[in-house]
Amino acid sequence: MHLIFWILVFIMVTVHNISSSILEKFDYLSESENTKQWKILGQEKDGIIILGLHVESPESELCSTLLMYDQQNKNHKVLYTFDKYVNFIQASMNQNHTLLGFVTKEKILVRDDVDAESVLETVYKAYLVEIPDGRSSALPIDLEFEQTRKIALQFLYWKKEPHIIEKERFIVLIHKEGSYSQEW
Repeated sequence: MHLIFWILVFIMVTVHNISSSILEKFDYLSESENTKQWKILGQEKDGIIILGLHVESPESELCSTLLMYDQQNKNHKVLYTFDKYVNFIQASMNQNHTLLGFVTKEKILVRDDVDAESVLETVYKAYLVEIPDGRSSALPIDLEFEQTRKIALQFLYWKKEPHIIEKERFIVLIHKEGSYSQEW
């Protein structure tokens, strides 16, 4: 029993040290006057970390930005910038770094009946945006996965190198329901 306890303590300390070292890499984001909040949204098999930033614009409005951090090259790149606040909860990138999928959490007004009072409901939505040259100006595509349960989107990586990809594959996981695979 003591051995299991010490293994769990070791795992917890190791995970804490890993997350602390990751956060140290992004201290510059918190030091920026315009960055109000940032969070890690995903990490890919090749070590790429996807971050979501909420930045104050010159007009004092919150805008959201998705960026990727390459741990091997120690650099980051802005992937997509929104002109409004977007509540990202998770993101994934394909193997060639040309497609970005992300999940948002939104509150919407729902009315079940004409006479009923509107109720705020939390909804999770999945989106996809093409990033052909490292940064996109295309509008995100709504994948029409609107769920009241949490969802996650994950690109599937190919094992063979080099590879030519005709279609990308990703899965959408729905909390307490199952998964849905899709080609793009």
